[in-house]
Amino acid sequence: GSWIEALAERLTAAGSPPGAARDLATTLVVLLEGAHVLCRATGNLDPFESAARTAVAMAENPSS
Repeated sequence: GSWIEALAERLTAAGSPPGAARDLATTLVVLLEGAHVLCRATGNLDPFESAARTAVAMAENPSS
C-alpha cells in the first residue's frame, strides 16, 4: 500500500488527476509484482523486461 501511495503522489505531482494517478499506480505495482512471480516461475527475466517496457509506456501515456 505504501508503494502505491508514494507512486500516486509522484504521479499527481507530475500532473495526473489524483484518482487516475492512484489507478495507474495500482496498475503499475500489480504489473511489476506479477512479473516478479513469473520471473521466479520461469527462471528468467523476460517477464520483468516485458512488464518494465509496458510500465514505462503506461506512465508516459496513461490515457491509452
